[in-house]
Amino acid sequence: MKHSGLVKKKKFSLIDLLMIIMVIGIIFVFVIPLRQDGIDFKKAQEAIKNIQIIKFANIKYKNNPELGDGDYAAELSFLNLDLEEKYFSYSVTDSTVVATSTEEFGVKGAKIIYNLPNGPWMTGGKEKVKSRINADWLP
Repeated sequence: MKHSGLVKKKKFSLIDLLMIIMVIGIIFVFVIPLRQDGIDFKKAQEAIKNIQIIKFANIKYKNNPELGDGDYAAELSFLNLDLEEKYFSYSVTDSTVVATSTEEFGVKGAKIIYNLPNGPWMTGGKEKVKSRINADWLP
């Protein structure tokens, strides 16, 4: 005997709803850290670019007999650079350029360090702070 076109649909149960919410939650657990890592990478790349600008300006300063006369600049002000310091602040000491993260970066005190004139690049700061800057991002 045929039914008269009526199909009985199964109702959506509370368990089905909870399973869907659980699956979405598991997806977010993996996606959100990857997104934060990408954001941190872009911010760190900006700092690396600025360090390279400071590096070239500092080498130019050192090689100018009227300015550096064989010494690197002791302060960034000598280099006459206009750098945006939203995520990192920059300093020059001896023959090292240091970018130190600000609170705007997400954690304060992480460091990207470059030794003039030819490296190496390093990270510094407290262990939990260093985790926000992956050493593999450095050139």
